[in-house]
Amino acid sequence: MRFVALSLCLIAAPAFGQDIAPTNAKSPEDERKTFKWPDGFEAQLVASEPRIEKPMQIAWDARGRLWVTTSRHYPFAAETGKAADKLFVLSDFAANGLAGKIEVFDDKLNIPIGVLPLPDGKSVIVSSVGEILKLTDSDGDGKADKRETLFTGFGTRDTHGMYNSFTLMPDGWVYACHGYLNQSKVKGKDGHEVEMHSGNTFRFRPDGSRIEVFTRGQVNPFGMTVDPWGNLYTADCHSKPITQLIRGAHYDSFGKPHDGLGYAPHVTRHDHGSTALCGLAWYQANHYPPEYDGCMFLGNVVTNRINADRIEWKGSTPVAKEMPDFLVSSDPWFRPTDIKLGPDGALYVADFYNKIIGHYEVDLKHPQRDKDHGRIWRIVYTKPQNHESVRNIRRQDIMDRADAERTRTTDERKGLLVRLYGSSRAARVAVDAMTAKPHRDSVSPLLHLLTTIPADDTHLRHAAKIALRNCLATDGNAFSQPDVFYAREEPAANAAMVGVCLGLPTAESAEHLARAFLFTDLGGHDRGVVAEFIGRHGGAYEANYVNAYIRNKQNDPDQIARAVSGYVVGTRAAGKPILIREAIDECVVAGIDSPDPKLVVAALTALKDLPNPTRASFEIAAGKLQKANTPAAVKLAACEAVFALNPKDAAERLTPLVGDANEPVAVREKAATLAAATREMNNLIRLKDAIKAAPYRLAVVLAAGLATDRFGAD
Repeated sequence: MRFVALSLCLIAAPAFGQDIAPTNAKSPEDERKTFKWPDGFEAQLVASEPRIEKPMQIAWDARGRLWVTTSRHYPFAAETGKAADKLFVLSDFAANGLAGKIEVFDDKLNIPIGVLPLPDGKSVIVSSVGEILKLTDSDGDGKADKRETLFTGFGTRDTHGMYNSFTLMPDGWVYACHGYLNQSKVKGKDGHEVEMHSGNTFRFRPDGSRIEVFTRGQVNPFGMTVDPWGNLYTADCHSKPITQLIRGAHYDSFGKPHDGLGYAPHVTRHDHGSTALCGLAWYQANHYPPEYDGCMFLGNVVTNRINADRIEWKGSTPVAKEMPDFLVSSDPWFRPTDIKLGPDGALYVADFYNKIIGHYEVDLKHPQRDKDHGRIWRIVYTKPQNHESVRNIRRQDIMDRADAERTRTTDERKGLLVRLYGSSRAARVAVDAMTAKPHRDSVSPLLHLLTTIPADDTHLRHAAKIALRNCLATDGNAFSQPDVFYAREEPAANAAMVGVCLGLPTAESAEHLARAFLFTDLGGHDRGVVAEFIGRHGGAYEANYVNAYIRNKQNDPDQIARAVSGYVVGTRAAGKPILIREAIDECVVAGIDSPDPKLVVAALTALKDLPNPTRASFEIAAGKLQKANTPAAVKLAACEAVFALNPKDAAERLTPLVGDANEPVAVREKAATLAAATREMNNLIRLKDAIKAAPYRLAVVLAAGLATDRFGAD
């Protein structure tokens, strides 16, 4: 029921860009008149209907041709055997940008989005519903006559967020985005299988031999670009406009957990006032004014504009500074779904041009869904500039990244150390290489690096944490190295090791954390989280350290309570016995009797998680509900504890709170929800009667609690 409600909210929410434009389609020339851009720029039409259809993504090949995926089927996939979406190839461009030659390379695709022409000049990799294809023109007539399926098993539940933005890098891998909501299970020819749900990025070999997950998280990445140092970036519709990809990182998403190292940082803190940002281009040419060199441009299909961000650097960390909008259209049909830097130093924009940018909320046969219009625009600077060729990525950096795919010798690893202690960007390249090919020899230098990285170089710090975790994971004995063993004696090293261990669920990590637990402040990490980790992954040896900590009365009582609660949660989650039950029982009793509300809450939390609860435990928790002067936070925790300890008897203790107007609203709502969940008949009847006198907000909670089965609904 919760999922259904959420789906309805998303469909109804205007912030998702699903309004229908109140105007009719304009001609390309009339649409161009609606564009506003900085002085000196001009938008030129490259192609439009009827010569092309509705463009989704674009890509340049080595011969200077522009490949365009288009879809009339979107958003509803064609039935088997009826796919008719097209892949166009544009060439012979005039001085004003107009494409003189437009060819159809393939016309049997099903909502193609991602497109990558290969270096041989005759083949292209393209997505189609559920699969990634390689199409080849073997006879040179400009049309695909050979069709090979590279990968299958991609989810298609949400067709606006499918796999996209294929980007070939010098390491020989194709990098790509995996979009919103879809569940995919895909394997390469080597048998290696990956699973992805909703936002992720992945990479694959162009021959279909292997596929790998590159990063986890994000919501709906759609659009990818690369900077001069070989770093990849994505645009994400719903979390952040620009994200630099850190190999192996987890990014925040809709409720997805991270990997224990925390969520990786983003490049932007602003959202450009939209939830539908897509297409992304790094400008690395001299054809625009200097203020645009090193900027990123991205399409905003909700607000009908192209946004711009200047990238500033904090060490190796890019930080986006929002610039004035680069192009603004008053035509609500303007939908810039992809942006690419052309070989002529101009930006090329795929304009899906549609009255509706949303998808499933409008019926397939809705008369306002456009199937015919679509444009490609070229944005040029018309004033004199010192034009040079478009600059490539820096060869040394990218070749070092490519070398990371090889098995490293000792001498090669020593060579990486030179870069590790060089500039921040050089260190980042070395760190990425160590992540790709981890080895225990890299543990000590990475730990040292983590103690020296400035606080504002967030990307290097997170990348180094991933590298160190991977290196420690290759050999559990790496924890016995002197630099690691004594890390807790130096605050910065201790903080780094604690953070990395939380992302490595092994017995060795639990042992290191247990030692730090007793003797250090954990480098600022939450003691409850660390105790939970020890409970999950440690044994009797590690439990002794927790036991010694919570029995030391000189430690902060709040921290003791957090340790108790965390350890209990961890052991129960792992299905293990609580090895220090006597000490925990002592702390719970002391905490519940404490005058400090924080300690009482922590004790109640631990109490409800303890196995084999007694009737006395139930009465202790219930007693906190009866005192009028008990703080709200304590009563909320007591409600949870009473319900967890004895659901059958909880109703008679919780229901009186629902009708007590002197209780805080939050307490009444919590009591109502839990009391309804007991499903005890007489209590449900009392809750029904309580609706009559309840404030609106509480009445809604009561009704929702009752209506979870047929009896309660009646």
